[in-house]
Order: sequence, then structure tokens, then C-alpha cells
Amino acid sequence: MSTLHDCRKAFSDTLVALAEADPRVVAVANDSIGSSNLKEFKQRFPDRLVNVGIAEQNMVGIGAGLANEIGRASCRERV
Repeated sequence: MSTLHDCRKAFSDTLVALAEADPRVVAVANDSIGSSNLKEFKQRFPDRLVNVGIAEQNMVGIGAGLANEIGRASCRERV
């Protein structure tokens, strides 16, 4: 029997680890902090989480701008 893994938890854990190692890592979310498992990221790095609300198109533009300016950004849409 195979073990099931939550891809959202793996994403969140990896994002937190990357943010610990690199202060340029910023997360951009579309009002999906809970369902995307970004609560720990928000708690640990509140100044590095941008919540754009229900504006997915803007989220991608903001993520691209952040990546261009600071080098790293992650956009997360609820899946």
C-alpha cells in the first residue's frame, strides 16, 4: 500500500525552508492562505507574504514584479 502525501504541505514546508535560507523569498497568495497551508509561512515571515485577495491575474503580475526586483517570489493559487 502506498503512502499518501499532501502536496500543499510539501509546498509549504519547502517554501518555509527556502525562506529560512534566503531572505529574498516572498510568497504571494490569492486569499488562500489556509487552503494553501501558508499559515506557518505567514506566522514566521509576516512581512514576506502578500495576500492579493481574489485577484489571481494581479497576483501573477505582482509575483513577476517581485521576482524581477528581489530575485525570488512564489505565487500560490489554491488547487
